[in-house]
Amino acid sequence: MITVDDGPAPANEDPSFQRSRYRHGDIDIEVVAAAGEIDWASAPILREHLAGAMLAGVPHVVLDLAGVTFIDSSGLSVVIRADHQARARQGWLRLVTPPAQAYKVLRMTHLDEALEMYATRDAALTGTQPDTFPDRGRRGWDSS
Repeated sequence: MITVDDGPAPANEDPSFQRSRYRHGDIDIEVVAAAGEIDWASAPILREHLAGAMLAGVPHVVLDLAGVTFIDSSGLSVVIRADHQARARQGWLRLVTPPAQAYKVLRMTHLDEALEMYATRDAALTGTQPDTFPDRGRRGWDSS
């Protein structure tokens, strides 16, 4: 994997979101890394970053949620829409599993079963070692 380029920042830049491009084999992969809370105020910025990746002609996207502490329904909606857009372009959206608190929301909505989730960014980039632990308690986290 080689970092090729930092993607252009959306108009309302937010330090909680960063874009970069990687190449794995012959596939360009856009990575959008999020940190903090994804809620009604920040979801539109995330949507711009994900849409920017798609508009750049890169239908393979890793959404790195490792730094996300909270995600609400507006954030989930953006993620679901990005997954549909990637699939419509014969691509994919892979998620790096967030910390336990944000993961609970994905689990409660069963999105952890519907979306490709990986334990690390490297695993998501290569498509290896999908996160197959629906009960996060097996990794030492509180699963309640």
